[in-house]
Amino acid sequence: MNEVIEVDNQFYILAGSSLSDDRTHVLKQGDTFGIFDHYGDIHPYKLGEQGIFHNGTRFLSTLEFKVENRRPLFLSSSAESSNELFTVDLANPDFHTDREVFVPRGTIYMERSKFFWQSCCYEHLHVANFGLTPIELRLAFHFNADFVDIFEVRGSRRSRRGERFQPRLEDDETILFSYLGLDDVTRQTRISFQANGLELTPGTARITLYLQPRQSEAVNFTVRCDTGTTPAPFVSYSTAYSAADADFNGMLDRGCEIESSNELFNEWVFDPARICE
Repeated sequence: MNEVIEVDNQFYILAGSSLSDDRTHVLKQGDTFGIFDHYGDIHPYKLGEQGIFHNGTRFLSTLEFKVENRRPLFLSSSAESSNELFTVDLANPDFHTDREVFVPRGTIYMERSKFFWQSCCYEHLHVANFGLTPIELRLAFHFNADFVDIFEVRGSRRSRRGERFQPRLEDDETILFSYLGLDDVTRQTRISFQANGLELTPGTARITLYLQPRQSEAVNFTVRCDTGTTPAPFVSYSTAYSAADADFNGMLDRGCEIESSNELFNEWVFDPARICE
């Protein structure tokens, strides 16, 4: 069943759809930030404010994750108080043929983790089979990039826009979106994957996993926001996370210290969440 229908160029979300939940999470680092739904996806529906933004431009306007062509079941999601890391817990719905269920709901556990570092969004997907039989699982990620500026996202209309090129494959692991602005600056979104069973087409990544009982697999990908002719270097998820975590802790160490005679006030002041706010 489609969760979104289009009528007269307007999108409508079915009331019983998981997309009708309007909860969002925000991650930010430097001049780059992202607005995601509670699944960790990005959709152009509703207010259309979701996306990955860098220097005032939206470099990614669609990110949809599906398992066996269906949206997984939502379990929970949380962002650390510092807005440093966003994690989402998911599970599979019933996968069935016309006659029987071949993978009961909750057999597959999935955890998505993402953060920003130096104009890149890093995502790690952990997939585990808690069933008693081997499973072949097909995952899909769908992407798009509209390169609109923040004022357009807020409702402003522009009489002219630059040239947006069709997405293409830069290599066997990277999808490339490009846009030449009216300012003659080329903006590019590079989506690079590290995964077994990977098959890329322009705008879509499909991954086939073969999981034995109690076996797990990892899928990593980065969304790099590049401006100009020199692309940002590729850095692995673990390396980037270590650097981002060290930078954040260094920021806390450099913070000022305030102490009073009130213990409750001291506890409130020295809470890292309060410092980051």
